[in-house]
Amino acid sequence: MLTNRLDHEAPEVISRWVFDRFLGLTDINWQAALEDQDRRVREVQHDAEVRLESIARPDEPPTRPLGDYVGVYQNPAYGRLEVSSAEDGLVASFHGLEGPLRHSRGDLFLFELPRSVIAPSFLVGFTVDPEDGVTAAWSPLQRDLEPILFTRVEPTAPGV
Repeated sequence: MLTNRLDHEAPEVISRWVFDRFLGLTDINWQAALEDQDRRVREVQHDAEVRLESIARPDEPPTRPLGDYVGVYQNPAYGRLEVSSAEDGLVASFHGLEGPLRHSRGDLFLFELPRSVIAPSFLVGFTVDPEDGVTAAWSPLQRDLEPILFTRVEPTAPGV
């Protein structure tokens, strides 16, 4: 079947139907189920965007110079989050996803992923110690869980 999986539901609907037939399962209207799933994802994304807009305060600058946030942050379960400098600010990289890290307010930033099928952006916050500087990054990557903490392991990202 020659379609782009990201733009069409046909491959997903057909492959699920084939597996159901192969496994002898009862009929499921996969078209309706996937449309319902897409609707729920859009609702969650909309709610997240509304929450992010409600906390954005561009008049509250970062507590540190942007270069202080540059580094590699590690979580044993989620892996590496890398923050590097770019001409127009910061860029974040996480599991092959890369995008700008736009300031929201204080030590909160938005990791923007315009082409992501997961979410258009993630909130990323930084823990700042008055003596040690930026010591960690955190993000509420999964709904209904506490934010995930990424401990700083390298002061600067590789190649910076």
